[in-house]
Amino acid sequence: MGIPFISFLILAGALLVLSWYRMPLAWARLLLAAGRSHANLESSQLQTDSADWHYLSGGNGPVLLAIHGFGADADNWLKIAPELTKQFTVIAPDLPGFGSTAATDDLAFDINSQVERLHAFVTKLGIRPAVLVGSSMGGWIAATYARRYPKGIKAIWLLGPLGVSVEGVSPVSYTHL
Repeated sequence: MGIPFISFLILAGALLVLSWYRMPLAWARLLLAAGRSHANLESSQLQTDSADWHYLSGGNGPVLLAIHGFGADADNWLKIAPELTKQFTVIAPDLPGFGSTAATDDLAFDINSQVERLHAFVTKLGIRPAVLVGSSMGGWIAATYARRYPKGIKAIWLLGPLGVSVEGVSPVSYTHL
């Protein structure tokens, strides 16, 4: 390697670092797009009566509906989505009031209201989720949704769900594993 090539590498590196600080939004968009691409998910929009939904979707197989937690959005599923999209069609919406799904001032944000809006979203998409996945608040929404609309749901996966109480010790305990 000659001096000109090393100088070029130093200059290119300095420009990249400078661009990181001068254009953080551009870098954020670029990295988000790369993460979605790696996760095999594409961004889409869907209009229902209550909201203009943003959601991510991709993969092949039974529908897995991934519901994020409070203060999160559909992009929270990007790290696990590359594995999920191998076996499922993953649909991860931004709930109204979160991510890129805006909310109007007149919307209620209790769990039952979010479940009904989610059902309108699912109905408009014309899908029946085979698996519901919910994290935190999304777990509470998923559990409530599965109880209210069980048709077609084969499994539910709750990750640190809120609003779910345990009635007793399961007959299967860790000592049996």
